[in-house]
Amino acid sequence: MDFFCKKKHINKGFSLIELLVTIGVFTLLTSMTVANYRSVDSTLLLNALVNKVAVSVRQAQISGTATRQDVTGTGTFTNGYGINFTNSSTQYVYFVDRGTPGNKQYDNGELLETYTLGSGYTLSDICVNEKTGTASCGLARVDITFLRPNPDAAIKIQSNLCGGSNLCSDAEVSFRSLDGHVRKIVIWVTGQISIE
Repeated sequence: MDFFCKKKHINKGFSLIELLVTIGVFTLLTSMTVANYRSVDSTLLLNALVNKVAVSVRQAQISGTATRQDVTGTGTFTNGYGINFTNSSTQYVYFVDRGTPGNKQYDNGELLETYTLGSGYTLSDICVNEKTGTASCGLARVDITFLRPNPDAAIKIQSNLCGGSNLCSDAEVSFRSLDGHVRKIVIWVTGQISIE
């Protein structure tokens, strides 16, 4: 009778080998996550920076199309607002284009605000694309200006207005992080602003 009533002894819990394998897998996954954290963090910060710059361009567009007078209180209604980008720089400029009409570029005395990109980030390239498909890259400077009542962008590259006979379609401004990640903002002459 004992033979039929004998209970089986069942081991409960983990064996030492199962525990070591679990700890090993956890350690491997943790080390991979920590190793990639810097790259992921840098990419997220670059995305935030590019979004901030796009908002600054949009702010210039809104000011250029909706502002009724110059910020100095002169009563002048013909001023445009714009953003100036200089290649290899760590900052960009938000400006009011004074004059009747303005020259569609940043000059002394037109500064509204200077924005700093942040540590480790640079404006790495400026390109302008023509409607024919030809691209000009490595430009030293580009000014994007908006003037009411139009939401269209006036793109001026190194003192030459892009439009009219130049027939430019857009300006691309690229930003680079220390670890080599690149994001760019595209400003179309139609006023559209996109991030790529």
